[in-house]
Amino acid sequence: LKIGTVPTGLRNGDKIRIKGGAYNSIVIRNISVPNGERIIIENNKTVSFTGDFTSMDIENVNNVTISGGGTMGVTRGFQFLNNKFRAVKLRGSINNFTLEKMLFKNVSDYVIFYEGNDKRVYTGAPDSYSENLAFLNLDAENVGQFIGIGGEIGTSFTGLVKNIEVAGITCINSPEVGSVVFLGNCENYNVHDNFVDNVNGAINNHNGVFMLRGNGRFYNNTVKNHQGNALRSWLYSMNGANSSSVDIYNNIVYNSRMYSAFELQVPPYIKESALFKPATARLYNNTVGRMNTSKKSFPGRLLDLYNTYSTLELYNNLLFEDNDDIVLNN
Repeated sequence: LKIGTVPTGLRNGDKIRIKGGAYNSIVIRNISVPNGERIIIENNKTVSFTGDFTSMDIENVNNVTISGGGTMGVTRGFQFLNNKFRAVKLRGSINNFTLEKMLFKNVSDYVIFYEGNDKRVYTGAPDSYSENLAFLNLDAENVGQFIGIGGEIGTSFTGLVKNIEVAGITCINSPEVGSVVFLGNCENYNVHDNFVDNVNGAINNHNGVFMLRGNGRFYNNTVKNHQGNALRSWLYSMNGANSSSVDIYNNIVYNSRMYSAFELQVPPYIKESALFKPATARLYNNTVGRMNTSKKSFPGRLLDLYNTYSTLELYNNLLFEDNDDIVLNN
């Protein structure tokens, strides 16, 4: 099924309903309407993709929502099952876009992946970055990396995304997921109310269950029975002289096999970039318990803090059953 690959005359507020059934491929391409009321693409009963190399491909869209909430009583109307490759592939220019209410199970490669985004160099022009993306109410079980959007800071910003929301996602029983969410270069991320349980049981490398680079907020998330920092935040600003911040609050992190709850860091290669500008950080009202139960040589604590080249506010956090020789009253 192909939608929008030729001129369609679509206008603000139009709705496209995809008939329920089994699909090998749905391609959604070249749909753009002015900002305002969105085009909605939704399911009519359950739309399923089952087997290797089945996928939804999304390219060059603006002001579009793809939702699995089109049928009353069907909470996850798009379902992706038993696939050794990618389930949802994003390409090209993606702006003012929401992906929501979908199920992914036994997808072993990157599940939702923005292909080629890490090659796009930010110049300030509208086509050199993406903005206003949202990934909402998505469920995953036994998957590889769930959401992956590549980007970097070096001699230039690449893969820049401004204003991204990741909320209401679940990821469970995924022994090799690594990073559930990887955002390579983001200004103003909003990551909240997500649930992760029983991940990374089969791997030992230094994972960030949420690996977020740039600045924004991480709050109301639960990560438990896992390996890796719940959040690795490599923080910096992108707005000139005005310092941005990273705020980490109201999270629950419990029972990590290896590593501490959170990490704040500016690695040397980021500090050496001419584009680097520091960001402040605040970490408060988090509940953290049973860190690094394997008792490896590194500690299990509330926060692994490296050089951030700015200020940190740390207060009102509850910590119990850590594995650390440093006691910090905060």
